[in-house]
Amino acid sequence: MSRATVIIPTFDHGPLLRLSVASALAQTWADLEVVVICDGAPDSTRDILDEVVAADDRVSYRWYEKGERLGETHRNAVLADCMSDFVCYLSDDDLWAPTHVAAMRRALENSDLAHTNHLFVDGDGALHVVAVDLNDPIMRDAHLSGTSFVCLSTLGHTMEAVRAGGLRWSVTPPDRYTDWYFVTGAIERGLRVSSTDAVTLLNLAGVFRKGWSIERRGQEMEVWRDAVERRWGDLVMGVLLARVRDARSERLAHVAWSSATIAEHESRLDDALAGASDLERQLQSSLELLAASEIEVGRLTAVMEERTSANEREIGLIVVELRRAEEALVAESSALSAARERLDVLAATKMVRLQQQLARSRVIRRVLGGKR
Repeated sequence: MSRATVIIPTFDHGPLLRLSVASALAQTWADLEVVVICDGAPDSTRDILDEVVAADDRVSYRWYEKGERLGETHRNAVLADCMSDFVCYLSDDDLWAPTHVAAMRRALENSDLAHTNHLFVDGDGALHVVAVDLNDPIMRDAHLSGTSFVCLSTLGHTMEAVRAGGLRWSVTPPDRYTDWYFVTGAIERGLRVSSTDAVTLLNLAGVFRKGWSIERRGQEMEVWRDAVERRWGDLVMGVLLARVRDARSERLAHVAWSSATIAEHESRLDDALAGASDLERQLQSSLELLAASEIEVGRLTAVMEERTSANEREIGLIVVELRRAEEALVAESSALSAARERLDVLAATKMVRLQQQLARSRVIRRVLGGKR
């Protein structure tokens, strides 16, 4: 039988370790060890762990000063000394089903890193199932895009992947979950990452228990511990059946909604078809009016062309008459000019004659005057 190492990181959940460690030791997979990593834990945690270690020699702990973020790099130090075949991780406030490690071993037969599915208890005590399949390209892409599906207590990996240098923990960026960052790094480095259908974890995440005292959280874990160890199959089956019922109700509601939507669309389609018929009739009427208008436009165009031609002929005649009149006026003007010139000559001649006569008269008058 392959040997397993269970790593339980802890910071300030000392009293809960009695229950989480007991969950690891209650596995059907007998050949295992439990290593608790204390990341800056208070001294009270050491006292609790001393009691746990004294009760079962499969348990040990490592004591470290508080590391960056969640002290992820402390895990590398434990892995460097690990002599087991595979490793499973358990949060200090979660509970495993007794078959978790066995299910993880089966999942790792052809994988470097694997995970199981889990139930989680919300703040109101209701159970929910989280089923993830990272073998599904769509779900894997969603994971790589930043959606966190898995949690630490569902993860396990072979030590061969660690010794080959392809798998190690690193400090997680502040806007990411450590388990998501660890799995994503494995995928990006090309390790074989797989999912199993097994549901083997009860997750009691602190995100739903903000403001709870450690005593209250311990009491909650105690309540769930017996159900996990003795009635796990019933719990999972109950949640799955409830989910099936919910899915069936949702499907029926969706079918009803779809039927109503289809009926509404059919009614709208009927209205649209009726409207289309009206539009078609209006279009036909418009086409008939357009054809009549085109005939009338043709008739009016012919009339206008005929009138234009007649007008052009009439204008031509008028132009001819105007030109003749203009020529007559020019001729008359020339005649008048000649007559004026003759009159001027005659007038000048008469004036000369008159002046001559006047001069003779004056001479005669002087002569007659002298004789007197």
